[in-house]
Amino acid sequence: YSDQEIIEIIKDNKSPIFVYEEENEVIAYIFCKIIDENSDSHTKIRSMYIDDLCVDVKKRGAHIATKLYEYAKIYAKSINCHNIFLNVWEGNENAKAFYKSLGMKVQKTTFEEIL
Repeated sequence: YSDQEIIEIIKDNKSPIFVYEEENEVIAYIFCKIIDENSDSHTKIRSMYIDDLCVDVKKRGAHIATKLYEYAKIYAKSINCHNIFLNVWEGNENAKAFYKSLGMKVQKTTFEEIL
């Protein structure tokens, strides 16, 4: 993210950011977006989209990402979100395994053809 993009995300009340810090240093963050949509039955469904979850490479393996995810999940429940979802690039087996370990399930698969 550019500095300007970060400023815009911080200003947006539908884009919460949660950080994990040690000794006053941010070592991990999770960027979220709150999405309110109408379902087919014309009822509003509120979702939390995880746009980015990152842990400093030197701190990986210490369950920090799990702690951040669980914190975001508590927040999502507190604002009446129906679900949490995110995207994972195909081939990123470590990320897929991590999200499955959190209890997440595949929601959909997207296909593309490069032109």
